[in-house]
Amino acid sequence: MTAPARSVAESKQPSVWEDFVDVFYAPAAVFLRRREGRYGLALVVLTVLFAVSFLATKPLLEPLFERSFEEGIAALRAQGMSDEQIAEAPPIIERMVGITSGATAIIGMPLLVLLGALVAWVAAKPFGSTASFGQTMMVATYANVPRIVGAVVGAAILMFLDASQLPALQQMSVGPALLLPRDASPVLVALMQRLDVFTLWTTALYGIGLSVVGKISRGQGFAAAGLGWVVATIFALLLGLRQAATLGG
Repeated sequence: MTAPARSVAESKQPSVWEDFVDVFYAPAAVFLRRREGRYGLALVVLTVLFAVSFLATKPLLEPLFERSFEEGIAALRAQGMSDEQIAEAPPIIERMVGITSGATAIIGMPLLVLLGALVAWVAAKPFGSTASFGQTMMVATYANVPRIVGAVVGAAILMFLDASQLPALQQMSVGPALLLPRDASPVLVALMQRLDVFTLWTTALYGIGLSVVGKISRGQGFAAAGLGWVVATIFALLLGLRQAATLGG
């Protein structure tokens, strides 16, 4: 009677909520016990928590949205748009901002996890990883948990800044991008964004997770995660170059 009961107790997996706590201080243990690759419930919880944190901190971000809106109107005026055309622009811009904000809260995180898992899965192959795509999705899901804290910390920083110190919306970061001047090059901003504390934290978790589920050394896992970081950084720089070209044109 006691042996089966003990066996059931020992085989009982910690809950997803426990995983979300443990990933901050014992990530290898989380990846090991979830190595079968199930991530559906964890991804739902991650998405909900990220959306809640986004909506909870949105009032702190409003000044950034408003300033970006004003700068957008000024840019339209500088391009020679008439007052009548500019008068029609605000509703369009407001709708776009609303759609962007909603999309960030609802589909932003699942898309980030999917793309991150795809890059990590491919990047780990040259290092001998045996992880399936499902296992890599699990790693990507838990690796992005610190971003919830990052969203809160990033918004909280704004509480200590006056209106003249507010960064550009693209510079919101817990890292060097936040210290750049508002007229900094989009390419430089893109590069500094990749040095965000929580982006680097997430990258490190990718490395640990890939080593556990891919059955490779910890060094190989970090190398694979670093390669994924480089690929994502190149993509960000290309977007920055495109933005710089648009502004220059």
